[in-house]
Amino acid sequence: GVVVVVCQYDRETGKLISEPDIISRGFIFGDQSQDIIDGAKEIVKSIFNDSKEGRSLDFRYVRQEIEDHLEKFFYEETKRRPLILTTLVEV
Repeated sequence: GVVVVVCQYDRETGKLISEPDIISRGFIFGDQSQDIIDGAKEIVKSIFNDSKEGRSLDFRYVRQEIEDHLEKFFYEETKRRPLILTTLVEV
């Protein structure tokens, strides 16, 4: 399966502007899917919250952090490893 993560963040503060969008195709189904997506959103938000205020973000580092943390989270929850694609949109 594939999981796409789209994050819009403020260029000056490095903080998220809106809730991250997480789209799953061919990965999770049924009742547990919303709980897993909500958990993944919390992980993404925590990564942005941990970044330093007023510091410009390093795209590669943040993208890699998101993918690493989500890969571990998804495996713990489902015992599956989806392809994770992360897009960071600077606003």
